Amino acid sequence: MLFLLLAPVIAWRLITSPTPPAQQAATWWVWLAPAGAGGLGVLAASRLAAANIGGAASDVLPAVGLLGATAIWGFGAWWSVFAGRVLVTTSRQGGGLPFHLGSWGFAFPTAAMTALTVELGRSWSAPVVSVLGAVGFVATLLVWVVLATQTVAATRAGRVFAR
Repeated sequence: MLFLLLAPVIAWRLITSPTPPAQQAATWWVWLAPAGAGGLGVLAASRLAAANIGGAASDVLPAVGLLGATAIWGFGAWWSVFAGRVLVTTSRQGGGLPFHLGSWGFAFPTAAMTALTVELGRSWSAPVVSVLGAVGFVATLLVWVVLATQTVAATRAGRVFAR
């Protein structure tokens, strides 16, 4: 609920203000986490409610949950294109995105959207969405490996906690 209250304020600020510095690039990408986790939550809640309520609701609730999760996924997909464009622009202007521990803010949102994409591909029996989920899985692994490598390198150099 707090996210729903703060989301319009933060979105307005991100959209209308100058692009944050490269060190804050993950603030654009982190919005995928509520979309991915929220969509999975809607699916799980609708399935759980259908199983516990029974009757006609057991047929309707999963379908409503699937439609709701798909709408949330659509927002996440739109935002990933929007944020991706901002991140590419930011990285080109500042000579790349610098690594710091906040860079791990790219890992969970990517994983959350990937998990929702995989589940929607399975639930809709949609091969195209399933392929997107597989691509997202590879992207999640790549993000994790790059961040882990950068973390190890920064730790060895003694600058992992540098400001």
